[in-house]
Amino acid sequence: MVRLAEHADVAPGHRGLGFRFTSLAFDWIKLNPSEGLHWSNGYTTRQNPEPCLLAKRGKPLRLDESVHSVIEAPVGVHSEKPDEAYRRMQRLFGGPYLELFARRPRAGWKTWGKELPPTRESWDEMWKRPFNYSRLNAGAPPDDPWPDLPDFLRRTAP
Repeated sequence: MVRLAEHADVAPGHRGLGFRFTSLAFDWIKLNPSEGLHWSNGYTTRQNPEPCLLAKRGKPLRLDESVHSVIEAPVGVHSEKPDEAYRRMQRLFGGPYLELFARRPRAGWKTWGKELPPTRESWDEMWKRPFNYSRLNAGAPPDDPWPDLPDFLRRTAP
């Protein structure tokens, strides 16, 4: 199992979910949709690159040795990672895949994020069964829409 996250502050949560941080998967160089580099406002320096962290559960086999770490792609909506990051991760490992802080469901991926429709499947249930892509993000909303969402993934109101 591999997963993507853009936030370095979630690294301590990897161990609690059974993952081990292994490396920087990708460094996304953000481009403006028209031309040139995209620069954020930044809290210190005006930043551009966004790291995508790689954490593994188990020992997935690397499938493709030609996957490069630098991605140059235009920015999308707030915190949306480029599609190229997902394509490269799927070339690199066979899955299953988990994305934290997801903004939308993605075929072939288990997606967790406060902006997604809720699921009834818990983390433990996901690991007890063979990975079934047709059940991703399925189910009616329970009373607590995110009962298995770890606290460190819950957003507080701005």
